[in-house]
Amino acid sequence: MRKFNQFPIKATFYPKKNKRGGAIIYCKISCKGTQTALSTGIRCEDPGKHWRVGAFEGRKFSDENYQLQLIRREIENMNSSY
Repeated sequence: MRKFNQFPIKATFYPKKNKRGGAIIYCKISCKGTQTALSTGIRCEDPGKHWRVGAFEGRKFSDENYQLQLIRREIENMNSSY
């Protein structure tokens, strides 16, 4: 039997542009060599200006970054041994 940490779950975030010029933030979940993506429901008006390497950039986005960290913690703490 494998230990819990032998199959770590990774969560990364990226913006996916929409037709209006903004973007929706998606979460890519990786586990055991497979990947899936889901929408977080968080919007970014100007991803080129406000998004940098997996998080919002700037002080006015602290609430959004906090929500992303909560999502990441919840996903990465799931039991992947099933």
